[in-house]
Amino acid sequence: MRAMRPNAAVGAATATLLALLLAGCTPPAPDPGPSPTAAPSPPAAEPTPAAPLDCDGIVPTGLVADALQGGAPEPVEPVVATQPLSFELFPAMLLEGLGGLDCSWRVGSGMPEYNDPSDWAYLRLAVLPDAASEWVPLATYEGMPSTLTRRIGGIDASFEGGDLGLTYSAPVGDDWVLLSLRAAGLTAEGGRFRGVDGGDELDRLDAVAEAAYSTVAAAAPDEPGPPRVELRRLDRPAVCRGGLAAPGLLMASGASDAEVVVSEPTGPPDSFAAAIAQRARLFTCSVSDGVTDLETVRTARGFGGVIDDFTRPDLEVGFSPIAFADVPDGAGPVVGYVENDVSPRYGGDAVLAIGDSLYWIRGLHPEAIARAIVAQTY
Repeated sequence: MRAMRPNAAVGAATATLLALLLAGCTPPAPDPGPSPTAAPSPPAAEPTPAAPLDCDGIVPTGLVADALQGGAPEPVEPVVATQPLSFELFPAMLLEGLGGLDCSWRVGSGMPEYNDPSDWAYLRLAVLPDAASEWVPLATYEGMPSTLTRRIGGIDASFEGGDLGLTYSAPVGDDWVLLSLRAAGLTAEGGRFRGVDGGDELDRLDAVAEAAYSTVAAAAPDEPGPPRVELRRLDRPAVCRGGLAAPGLLMASGASDAEVVVSEPTGPPDSFAAAIAQRARLFTCSVSDGVTDLETVRTARGFGGVIDDFTRPDLEVGFSPIAFADVPDGAGPVVGYVENDVSPRYGGDAVLAIGDSLYWIRGLHPEAIARAIVAQTY
């Protein structure tokens, strides 16, 4: 990112002395004596260093509270917490590993289940460094580029809203900034925002976005910070082998007529999450029956350490630890979490770290797939 510095305008005044060339008519001027010594110029002021870009300073707490206030009669006090939605959680973990910024706050009682009546609401603010050139508008629920925008501080932010929440996406300086509000019953009856005028809530979100955009634009070029991980070289093309070998994945899936296929991101990213996936060199091994991916395993080499992010508040609401009894002594850390409510019809998610590799597992048998990866690794 580039630090914003005020432009200095230097004006120079030039006085022109016109000599009267009438020497015969004008008496000679008296000797003026020695020229006075000019006073030394004061030293130039040092530029004020840009503030570090972090979750405490990216936007004032009062604006976060205003955006999450909803229809509550008393002022709210947001707490740092992460919403246990896997499709946002895994990209957030990768983003932190890449040296980006992912901030999240909650008000209310927390999220027991997405559709349960509750007063929970989460505000998320994420920054992907040096990605403004990759920015694309948000996608609609039909998968088409959104044509909705919000003009905020001179920046046209892409905007989308619906039952899942309200989202802003914009290129800011050199970076890509994402802002989202999630809440129970946001566009339906019930929940914290029942009876709140939609225009008022958008104005509050606009204020958060404008403050964040200003902070990001003014941050030093090396902010948010260096990557936390060392990206590893991958096979080209990617290969599902070792812990991801087909026999274990197929057995764990229970599919009688399926195969394991591999894919990796190609072409320009079509979303914020896709841009993160490309940076992280993510690749996917899927158990497919030729029509549907029954199980998917997304792998990021070098990101195993970010599993520590599962200590964030609220994640225990959505995920529980997996105990692995078959890990040999001295094998290194093996840590896994599985979604608490894995649906027999729609499946669920698990996150696994083995050494420096991080896996996001989604499907009907996420815990069984995680165990198969561990078994085949050792």
